[in-house]
Amino acid sequence: MKKVETVIIGQGIAGSLLAFELLKKGKNFLVIDNNHQHSSSTVAAGLYNPVVFRKPTLGFNADKVLPFALKRYKRLEEKLNTKFLHERPYFKFFENFKTINNWEGKAADHKFREYIKLPLLKELIEGVNNELPYAQTKFTGNVDLPVFLQCSKDFLRENNKYLEGDVVDISHNDAIQIELNHGKKVICEKLILARGHQEQNQEFGYSTVGATKGDILTIRSTELKCDYTLSKGFFILPIGNDLYKVGSTYDWEDKSHKPSLGAKEELKKRFESLVNLPYEVINHESGMRPGAKDRRPLVGEHPEHKNLFILNGLGSKGVLLGPFYTNQLVEHIFEGRPIDNEVNVERMKKYYGNIEN
Repeated sequence: MKKVETVIIGQGIAGSLLAFELLKKGKNFLVIDNNHQHSSSTVAAGLYNPVVFRKPTLGFNADKVLPFALKRYKRLEEKLNTKFLHERPYFKFFENFKTINNWEGKAADHKFREYIKLPLLKELIEGVNNELPYAQTKFTGNVDLPVFLQCSKDFLRENNKYLEGDVVDISHNDAIQIELNHGKKVICEKLILARGHQEQNQEFGYSTVGATKGDILTIRSTELKCDYTLSKGFFILPIGNDLYKVGSTYDWEDKSHKPSLGAKEELKKRFESLVNLPYEVINHESGMRPGAKDRRPLVGEHPEHKNLFILNGLGSKGVLLGPFYTNQLVEHIFEGRPIDNEVNVERMKKYYGNIEN
């Protein structure tokens, strides 16, 4: 039976970032993961962009989370001796002049203007169907999540801080005992749950971590020559070697892990509406994004078990929000610092004892 100070369950983006926060503080910890193949962390394109296009407005807490995230990822690249942070331009194409007017009107807000480039761009992009001016946002790019997660797992394994298996039971006494499907048991003083959409109906079931299915395609287009992200209600992200990620869909009803043929056709149609160049679909994946009722992260401690904590509900903004709120949670656990009210899981107490099935 293994004994550690802290256990993290889940090695998606939240769990991996938590591990490095604990490592930085010199804590004795272990990460347990079941190697789930359909989590959002393993499928997502890893985009980060401080601007919400549909409104338009700045993303949640963008002025704090963005610089914090970029600094953390650059440090982790050094620690893991690998490249996974890619800073690249992000071009937003508009549907009509009304949306352009909304965008230019918002540009009068000096805080918003810090994250966009003006004036709007008019240069034609070969192969891209667009006659209207388009926008470029600043401080954008993506994290190659498969690379980051695999390198993180390798590092944790090499340092004896990773254990693979399914959790079958968690017992709460003075210490917490975790039993795994292969019979191994782990005892810890503190437990942090970072299980993504798998959290539903578990210890924090009252916080109603739901799942939104998203499909994403990988395509090859030898004639589309760009090293920037294109967006028009969907994204086209270059990943090298003439390959691009195209996504993503949002399905609140389908809870299966099987990629949807309808979603595939929808994404192909969207791609063809913007790009008139030959392409072929190389891969089709789907994943489940975890999210709370109010679409804010869930960070904090359990109302009864004071040595039990959660970091979840990062949704489609996990790359951007993850570093800031993993740091905030670890600072709260070990130094008693407060958690932002907007993300504190305590706000969900009204659902306690009323777990949705």
